[in-house]
Amino acid sequence: LCDFTCPVCNKRFSRIAGLKSHIMLHKKEENLICSVCGDEFVLQSQLSLHLDEHQKELSGVRVAYTCKSCSKEFKMFT
Repeated sequence: LCDFTCPVCNKRFSRIAGLKSHIMLHKKEENLICSVCGDEFVLQSQLSLHLDEHQKELSGVRVAYTCKSCSKEFKMFT
């Protein structure tokens, strides 16, 4: 059941949060840009996680694996 439709491209979403995140993709000028590498993000939380990775690189902390679902970091990938 998709009750929310993007007014720009007509893509449909079942949740308003999904629609809001999607609409930001259409507003490139409003995207958040990493000051270190220039990567662009729609959500502040995405940029914050990304900047944390840069900070770890600069501090010498090595993380072997970061879970894509929960962002938890592990020293080993098994």
